Amino acid sequence: MTDFHCFWTAARLALNGTDPYDPARWRAEIGGPFPDGSGGVRPAPCPGAFGYPLTTAVALLPLAPLPEAIAAAIWESLLVVGAAFGVFFVWSAAGGRGSALPLFAILVGCSQPLWLTIINAQFGGLLLGLVGVLALASGGAHDLLAGVALAALTLKPHVVGLVFPEVIVRHARSRRFRSLAVFATITAALLVVSLVLVRGWPEAWVRELFTTRREMLPSSGTVWGLATDAFGDGRIGVLLILAVVVPAAWTLRRVRISGSDRVALAVTGSLVVSPYAGSHDDLLLAAAWAVILAVAMERSDLVGRLLLAGLVLCASLLPWALYGYALRSRPDEATAWLVTAATALVLAAAIRARARADTR
Repeated sequence: MTDFHCFWTAARLALNGTDPYDPARWRAEIGGPFPDGSGGVRPAPCPGAFGYPLTTAVALLPLAPLPEAIAAAIWESLLVVGAAFGVFFVWSAAGGRGSALPLFAILVGCSQPLWLTIINAQFGGLLLGLVGVLALASGGAHDLLAGVALAALTLKPHVVGLVFPEVIVRHARSRRFRSLAVFATITAALLVVSLVLVRGWPEAWVRELFTTRREMLPSSGTVWGLATDAFGDGRIGVLLILAVVVPAAWTLRRVRISGSDRVALAVTGSLVVSPYAGSHDDLLLAAAWAVILAVAMERSDLVGRLLLAGLVLCASLLPWALYGYALRSRPDEATAWLVTAATALVLAAAIRARARADTR
């Protein structure tokens, strides 16, 4: 049973005006335990209650009346199509050569986050497509699509949190008010519908965040999970974040950063500090991987080769190695945060390398 079962159940409950944050009703509707691929059984992948804002369930209302098998097939198709378009969009936004697009597609297509996203039926493929739209729109065009994409990212806001202020501030400064109006209209509509269906859900959702979701933090692929697992205190995560942010900021000092690179930095930075995420969410790092590969292929010197080596480490070797380690030696995937940290540092180096080359 995949995570889609949780999303579909929440949408079905919302359609009926039932509170998906009621633990008793949620347990009755979610069911379980379920058979897994190895022939055993496991509990539902969404304990406690619905862990997302109700606006996420409202956005999935078109799938709620459908039988779960059909709805899941449609959802998986959207994930695959979204990932494919996302790969193309982020590569184009990064200025990558058209002839190298197949290479980048293979890199992402063989990555552990993509496969885990498809297996779990998580949001990653769809979110990557939306991030790609924002990266392409950073040049000043496609305001309507940019507003829709930004609003759609509220499906899973906690893994793209920094994208919202980055895009909103940049569009406001460039007087791109059409995209902001579209974003505000769609977001407000989702909020109004959700409040009509289940009045008072925000309080119940916050309560869920500070109960069941907080208990799940040590097993998540975040800096807080890693700090709790390695040092016994999640607050040490602040020091780990500084260990990434400080050298990255120093690397980017006095560097003029393009709009598409800012989107990649915002996505990566969101995963660096995210309060709750899994290794499947690292598929969004493809926006950063595109920038790194595009810069590496522009250079034939040592810097280019080092960036290429760093990319292979971040997009392939490290994710698969840490996932294998988690399967064999630990009950969680807290070490997956190291993939995000490494990507952030290599991305900063790539952006600086491109800026120095442009200056010359």
